[in-house]
Amino acid sequence: MDALQGSLAAGQTVALLGPSGAGKSTLINRLADSELAKTDCSHSSEPGCAVLAAVEEGRLDPDRLGSYRKLQAEAAYERRRVDPQARADYVAEWKTAMRTVKHHPKYKRQG
Repeated sequence: MDALQGSLAAGQTVALLGPSGAGKSTLINRLADSELAKTDCSHSSEPGCAVLAAVEEGRLDPDRLGSYRKLQAEAAYERRRVDPQARADYVAEWKTAMRTVKHHPKYKRQG
């Protein structure tokens, strides 16, 4: 991001090209440090996801989607490592999930 930001200047026009789900909107949002462009879904279970449909139809190699998910996980880990707020948000989500599981009848210990 630093290298890319360093190569941009006010008044320049920049074009981002790539297929759906490549991360163009995410990149715009990161560069602007704001949610300017609506991002593509997480490609996991959202209805109408073109990426999941492409995998199911054999137009996209499932390994490519797996690589994308791995990169997303690595990026999230790096964010949590350097950003205290991202880390706190993750911990709060984790605690909520564990409390939910703890009180779910399926996971309660049988007395």
